[in-house]
Amino acid sequence: MTPLDETLTSEVLTPEEAIQLLEERLVVRSQKRKVGEIVVRKEIETRMVEVPVRREKLIVERVEPGYERIAELNIGESYVNGSTLNGHSANTVSGEFHSPRVARDLLDAIARTPDHDCADIRIEITLKDSKHQETYQSWFDRCRKS
Repeated sequence: MTPLDETLTSEVLTPEEAIQLLEERLVVRSQKRKVGEIVVRKEIETRMVEVPVRREKLIVERVEPGYERIAELNIGESYVNGSTLNGHSANTVSGEFHSPRVARDLLDAIARTPDHDCADIRIEITLKDSKHQETYQSWFDRCRKS
């Protein structure tokens, strides 16, 4: 039996008595470990459409482990002489994705924004072949706003 046990059994503790509190300390060590690598780069293209148009897009690519283009976002378009041009209104954003999962994550993040302020949402999917075209179109038709 320890001295503390003897004290507790031999005396009745009152609420005014001070009891010594002990503490434990935990030492946490962390290690940094590389799990992959990405590259973010910007490309500028000039296209001839009655007047030269320069497009800027932001490209996110994973380089390790294995190359994968994760996302491609159009930053803006402008005439070469400097005035702005955008295929839609000034408040339109667009992007190009090579994975439905990345597009889903983006739409999910927008949907979770309390005041997303989206007037319209336009989704266009380019398929490698027509195998799923009818199915996807029927899904779009079912979910389209009236």
